Amino acid sequence: MISTIFYLNEQGKRANLEDTIFPLPGNASINDKLFIVCDGVGGSSKGEEASRITCEAISDYILTKDSSIINLKVIEAGVHFATYEMQDYVLHNPEAENMSTTMTLAYFSPKGIHIAWCGDSRVYHIRDGRVLWQSKDHSLVQQLVDTGEITPEEANCHPNRNVILRSLNASKTNSIIDLNTITNFKKGDYILLCTDGVLENIGAKELKEIFEKHQLEKDKKKLMLNYCEGKTSDNYSMYLLEVNKSSKPKPKKIVVYALIFLFIFLAGVYCFYTRKINSNKNNAKKELRHTVSDLKIIKLLQNKSSQKNKK
Repeated sequence: MISTIFYLNEQGKRANLEDTIFPLPGNASINDKLFIVCDGVGGSSKGEEASRITCEAISDYILTKDSSIINLKVIEAGVHFATYEMQDYVLHNPEAENMSTTMTLAYFSPKGIHIAWCGDSRVYHIRDGRVLWQSKDHSLVQQLVDTGEITPEEANCHPNRNVILRSLNASKTNSIIDLNTITNFKKGDYILLCTDGVLENIGAKELKEIFEKHQLEKDKKKLMLNYCEGKTSDNYSMYLLEVNKSSKPKPKKIVVYALIFLFIFLAGVYCFYTRKINSNKNNAKKELRHTVSDLKIIKLLQNKSSQKNKK
């Protein structure tokens, strides 16, 4: 379902890199189905460990399952497993008791693209520069926007824009994820998973410029870097995935072959009965001609017999 993969996993202007992506940088292929981007929460201890554990635990849990059964419930269970793994880490590393991370996830399934997220890392579904869908941040400024206290434009420069209301953590406090399945995708669409560092300098206008249909630059990573490199104060990470097929299912080969066979069979039956009907018609005509001929002979004999009687 994926034709092209772009990724970033950059330190930015931070002292250390607390973001983690799965698959690890440079390891992803178009055959992969699961992608995760996590941002260890700054200011909390071991944010980099929280993001690493979350990526590893979720991927370990999901990828050991049969792909045919993976759905939103399985993904949610994988996230719960990650919080248990963080708890286990804290047992052996008490200094990490406040570890926490945001999370975005996409799983490419035949039934659609399953999405999960927690915190202010974000997921986008983009087509020709137009955002068809985006996840809603679990943040203070998003709550203020929802209640009408500030506008979306004001949220971008609000002093508390980095305050999040949910995250994945060892204590499971507010470790609530949201889920969605995208089914209305087509070839050429993009799924973007990114941390808030990517969004520092990229808004709706910039997304349109990067993803518009007539954009000549095909390297989307390069276009994203133009807005982030040397300008973003935070770590910035992403997976950008180009979809290579439509969500409209194509008929399977066996169905096509069955239809072809049925057509040939019906055509054969039609030809057989058409020939039989024509044959019956011809036989009827022959019998009719014989009957007429016989009647003529009988009439001739009757006439001769009548003439003899008169004499």
